Amino acid sequence: MKEKRYMSLAITYAVLAMLFGVFYREFTKFYAYSMPTVLSVIHPHLLILGTLLFIILAVIAKVTNIQNNRLFKKFVIIYNFSLPFMILT
Repeated sequence: MKEKRYMSLAITYAVLAMLFGVFYREFTKFYAYSMPTVLSVIHPHLLILGTLLFIILAVIAKVTNIQNNRLFKKFVIIYNFSLPFMILT
């Protein structure tokens, strides 16, 4: 059942990635800004670090019993807490 939770997180990060991608495109177009900006890396970071990782974790959780591991539970909590900081770098 935990794989549903990981898929929900993956969908959430995918929606956030799309929103930030549209925001980046429209913001830079509105202000006619063409220089590099931190906004340009938020979209791919959310897609790869958020969506792709949690899809992989959902598949692993479906095949194995990793969701009952104490260290894995801590990893998921810490990862979700730290991901907003990782997307900005």
